[in-house]
Amino acid sequence: MTLYSSKDFKKYNKIALFEGHFGQFYVSPYNSKEIFFMSTEGKEGTEQIVFKSNDGGKSWGQVYYNSDDSMMLADMTFSPSNRNEIFLVKNDKEHGIEIIESHDSGIHWSKANSTKEIIMSTHLVIDPNNSKHFLVSASNGLWESIDGGVSWKQITTSESLTAIFAPSKNDNVYFTTRESINEGCIYELNNGKIKKISIPNMGELIYNVGIAYQNSTGKVYVIVIRQNESNSLYDTTLYYIENDSFIKVTNIKSKYSILPNLIFDATNQNVIYFYSYKNIYKVVLS
Repeated sequence: MTLYSSKDFKKYNKIALFEGHFGQFYVSPYNSKEIFFMSTEGKEGTEQIVFKSNDGGKSWGQVYYNSDDSMMLADMTFSPSNRNEIFLVKNDKEHGIEIIESHDSGIHWSKANSTKEIIMSTHLVIDPNNSKHFLVSASNGLWESIDGGVSWKQITTSESLTAIFAPSKNDNVYFTTRESINEGCIYELNNGKIKKISIPNMGELIYNVGIAYQNSTGKVYVIVIRQNESNSLYDTTLYYIENDSFIKVTNIKSKYSILPNLIFDATNQNVIYFYSYKNIYKVVLS
């Protein structure tokens, strides 16, 4: 797996190559030169290795390794209130998750909590106003903990794709689910009450849904990837939610599926990026 950098999306410079490894890169929200590579698959199959760079990718060191082949790395999350605190979520291949934490920016790790209730997690998010308030998206629903992962409550039984905290929206939680193979839904959670927000019907199958919160504007953005009945084209629409209504921002049609992830430009709140495995798309808000 290879990491590149670009200043203009025209010329790309190779920063790092992890030959024979597959996984995910993470950049610290507190220091852009602090980059992590979480390797979930290597030449020998499933693996649990985390590498870290303190100089923007010029040099790397291994900071986490576990040889237990019954577990799989699922996600890395940075604490929104402590720049040195990082969490790793691991899936048990049978059932259950384990949360590993570091209090020194990934140098040392220790087991925080585990549960057998959650099955195949994909994301862990932490409330920016309460460091003990966790949400985990998993194949058997959205799960909530108010004690840092010691105990968990199941919010929904449908597969949860992702969840966000929205501090400017009355501390609401927004989360997406997959109700069936081609049906995705968005829900709002506030003080234990769940409300469904209907995605606009465009006459096409909903292939995937992503959601993200922009801190600088307090807006909740939604990316909906639809697929026509012939499965030949993907129709992707970017919205933001206002008073439970979807306000369209832009729409594109593409041969390749867009991933349900949004990236906000750190220097310009009017620029949003999303991408497929083939292309990167830049949206400039008017």
